[in-house]
Amino acid sequence: MQANVELSGSVTRYVREGQEGRRVTYYFCPKCGSSVYWELDRRPGQIGISGGSFFDPNFPAPTRSVWERSKPSWITIPDEEHFAQNPPPPSRQN
Repeated sequence: MQANVELSGSVTRYVREGQEGRRVTYYFCPKCGSSVYWELDRRPGQIGISGGSFFDPNFPAPTRSVWERSKPSWITIPDEEHFAQNPPPPSRQN
């Protein structure tokens, strides 16, 4: 959840049309162009953070894999949650 993350520093923003017309907003470092995080219209209040943004040798391993249908054949995925294309949207609790 974005509420659990503190964002600081300058970013360059790029917006593109995603699957089924929903927008995806990418945020990059304005100096080197490295991807920092992104937001999806489909998941308001949530952000995705690029794992490479963390310089920590103890950074936890991924526990979920998405968009496996388009992954290179040489990448292997451990037996966790798998989504060939896109995970289901989060459930909304009223």
